[in-house]
Amino acid sequence: MLTNISSDEIKDMIDEVTSFLKGNYTEVRKKLEHLMKEASNTLNFEKAIEIKKFRQISTRFRQNVRNFAVDSFPVIL
Repeated sequence: MLTNISSDEIKDMIDEVTSFLKGNYTEVRKKLEHLMKEASNTLNFEKAIEIKKFRQISTRFRQNVRNFAVDSFPVIL
């Protein structure tokens, strides 16, 4: 189901994705945790599970970026 999304909401989403891709994982993780708890508190468990899955994906992404950086740019001693 499609919903109407305002241009301000789209801008906010783009800003969040850009921030995440720049390495600001902590803020995104905190927001996802907050949204997950909020969904659980309102008994919207399906939404909470989807948010949890996205949080897990974002964690794997962060780990892959770190592994890539370590593998691609080793420290020269």
